Amino acid sequence: MKILGRRVLLEPIDPSPASGTIYIPETLRGKSVEGIVRGLGSGEYDFKIGDRVSVSAFGGQAYQGLRLVSVKDVYAVLEVA
Repeated sequence: MKILGRRVLLEPIDPSPASGTIYIPETLRGKSVEGIVRGLGSGEYDFKIGDRVSVSAFGGQAYQGLRLVSVKDVYAVLEVA
């Protein structure tokens, strides 16, 4: 697969429903999704393949269990590989 433009291929991570011992309901968790960067399109990025990032829950396209999102939908780098 060749990723075109400034897009990012992510492997979605299902966030844990609990933080410590306190249950956090789905509605209070926010409107973002976490994922591991598995591929990058052309251009420069503030993250690299293997980094864990937070992205918009509403953007992107599903592809074989992965998500292809625009770089503008990436909110933060959560963990550097």
